[in-house]
Amino acid sequence: MTTHDASLRGVILAAGFATRMYPLTKTVAKPLLEIGGEPLATRLVRQIEATGSVSEIVVVTNGRFADDFGAWRDELVAHSTTRLPMTLVDNGVTRDDEHRGALADLALALDSPSRGNATGHLVVAGDNLLTFDLAPYATRFAAHDEPLLLLRSLDKPYPPNRYSDVTIDAQGIVTSFREKPDDPRGLSAIAVYFLPQNLRALLDSYLTEGGNRDAPGHFLAWLAQHQTVRAEPFAGGWYDIGNLEQLAEARRALG
Repeated sequence: MTTHDASLRGVILAAGFATRMYPLTKTVAKPLLEIGGEPLATRLVRQIEATGSVSEIVVVTNGRFADDFGAWRDELVAHSTTRLPMTLVDNGVTRDDEHRGALADLALALDSPSRGNATGHLVVAGDNLLTFDLAPYATRFAAHDEPLLLLRSLDKPYPPNRYSDVTIDAQGIVTSFREKPDDPRGLSAIAVYFLPQNLRALLDSYLTEGGNRDAPGHFLAWLAQHQTVRAEPFAGGWYDIGNLEQLAEARRALG
């Protein structure tokens, strides 16, 4: 674990219903599915804590699985899996046709009582499986005090209308961010975002201007037009657990 001061607030967005994975996820929240011998959300908590930069974690759930996440948190505490304080926020939604949107869930997390004075936020989607260390990116975020995105290279042929498309200059500054264009060019942001202390005010400004309330990529595209946003390719593996095939692939990779 790194030794610099823990000052970020971790946010795990875990309120989706994962309808593409029904019937499996009708009874189990996707972040609570086991991969490599533990729930996906447990792995994310350990990786967030291992940065040494996070002082607390907020997990946003839906109403259908709120009790399951409560039992999961109690299990983490009972086995000392994490030392970080953890807050669960129930968005109140119990049916998949009542979907609030990821940015509305993020706002709920930001509005929940904080245990300290966070200098920034590490926001992670609950269906990410990462096989790399987040600590170096937390360190670089702290050094620049500017939003930092992590990028992956898409496989050719680049699929249209499916992933974000990001262009950066030689200094790693985002010069273009497009959400799911029909002509992607190769670099795409994954759902791991290091975002500044004034995130709630930025989100308010974006929504006031009529921004899309669902996909975070639309907010990031807006943010890149209003301030300096940095991005860099990550070194390591990543799985987006979006369907049953990707779940099976991740389970094979992690044994």
